[in-house]
Amino acid sequence: MQDEKSAACFLLHCQKFIELVRVGALGDAVTYGRIELAKFFKLPPFDDLVRDCVALLAYEQPQKCSAGYLLEDSQREIVADAVNAMILSTD
Repeated sequence: MQDEKSAACFLLHCQKFIELVRVGALGDAVTYGRIELAKFFKLPPFDDLVRDCVALLAYEQPQKCSAGYLLEDSQREIVADAVNAMILSTD
């Protein structure tokens, strides 16, 4: 992707972080978040989702917390739709 701070790029980074949390690779998720998600922290369009992603780390059962919606299949569909739209909009 040409713009590392695009919405599609952001969603892909979030999804990778979410998948690491899903499989219980919390150390890897922390490392990944510090490297990739930190780039988007405090950027107004992305800040809330970054906070929700990071909140998943605070719970033994993240699927039951307020940010647990990120672990649902519907979140994967949102990311896939955004990436597909980005691909279709390029030549």
